[in-house]
Amino acid sequence: MAQSPIIHALIEKRSELSGAILELEQRSKQARADLLHIDATLRLFDPDIRPQAIRTKHPTPQRLSYFEAGEMSRTCREVIRDAEGEPVSTEQIVSHVMGAKGLDLGDAKLHRELMRRKRRPAPT
Repeated sequence: MAQSPIIHALIEKRSELSGAILELEQRSKQARADLLHIDATLRLFDPDIRPQAIRTKHPTPQRLSYFEAGEMSRTCREVIRDAEGEPVSTEQIVSHVMGAKGLDLGDAKLHRELMRRKRRPAPT
């Protein structure tokens, strides 16, 4: 009996996620090794230093290189303004932004990334 499309899609997604986890674990292992080397080097220059007391700096989110600073927000506001009070979905905004920028509307990965970024609240 042939496998249903749903089962096939779930198997593919699981395979993709387990591969991503393996990659992240390898990157984590390498980062921990790098951190140990930096701690050892710090102790060479300052034997009294406590590396664990150094404040952790959280990574900043990466900007999409397709847009200049503020360009995407301006385009989104234009779409909303042009709607003249009518509701506008995130899907409509993202499609307009991609079209205005000349991006491939069929690029599902980019479309998902833009949807994800536009649904997330702006940092304060």
